[in-house]
Amino acid sequence: MLGAQRLVERGLVRADWGLALEPTDLAIVYTHKGAEWLRLTAHGRAAHGSHPDRGVNAVTGMARVIQSLEQRRRELQQRAAASGARPADAELGGHPGRHGGEHRA
Repeated sequence: MLGAQRLVERGLVRADWGLALEPTDLAIVYTHKGAEWLRLTAHGRAAHGSHPDRGVNAVTGMARVIQSLEQRRRELQQRAAASGARPADAELGGHPGRHGGEHRA
């Protein structure tokens, strides 16, 4: 909340109150698990079901991308484990995660 308070004090934002939704008891947190926000788009080309080879399946293409991202995450975790390093904040949940939140056809 100190960052939010500072923004109000400097007149950069106006607020009557603030809401802290982190399990920190308002203690200063000096580390973060990390966040990665991606917007990925896979393009395909429709084809008749009797000739799928004439089309491009966007879902299959995106599946390859997701598998690649997951493989990279595993490699980074293995490298960290081999070096003896702990996650940046093991007490607050360990390694950063990834979540595929929306899929549209």
